[in-house]
Amino acid sequence: MGNLIFFRIFIFSRMQKDEQKRDNGENQKTKDLDLIGYCGNNCSKCKIYQITVTNDEKEKKKFIEEAEFFSNKKINPDEIYCLGCRNPHSKRRNYLDIECQVRTCAMEKEVFTCYHCPLFCCTKLDIFLQEFSTSPAKSARKIKKKLSKLENNEESIQRWLKKQKKV
Repeated sequence: MGNLIFFRIFIFSRMQKDEQKRDNGENQKTKDLDLIGYCGNNCSKCKIYQITVTNDEKEKKKFIEEAEFFSNKKINPDEIYCLGCRNPHSKRRNYLDIECQVRTCAMEKEVFTCYHCPLFCCTKLDIFLQEFSTSPAKSARKIKKKLSKLENNEESIQRWLKKQKKV
């Protein structure tokens, strides 16, 4: 009887560990998907995201100086905060959130990225590229090429993310 109870406890704990591994895999997929911006940018490559995750005040100060120089706007240090535009835990408004019409538009149209929108490539994406890029035409070509690789299914998105991690 004692061995049977021990065996059941062992099997139950093993099942819980296996379930936990599956959950962690699913959670990682969700986290990865959360890191694809509506514009097609990989949030994990974004300086604001990196500063937020590492909480690096020195990098934040350097970023603000550069952003203020190029934008001719005063930037509140509290606005340099982003966990990705899809992250449900990123409730605080930030510098990009305030500025980003692409995010607002994609959320309203309920599309995964601009590429999945029937109006791709519209003026909102063009304006976004002009505001956040030194070479809008080059950026537009890169983003269009990047987004065109994203089919509307999870497998293609996961493949795309793996390639992004290697870059």
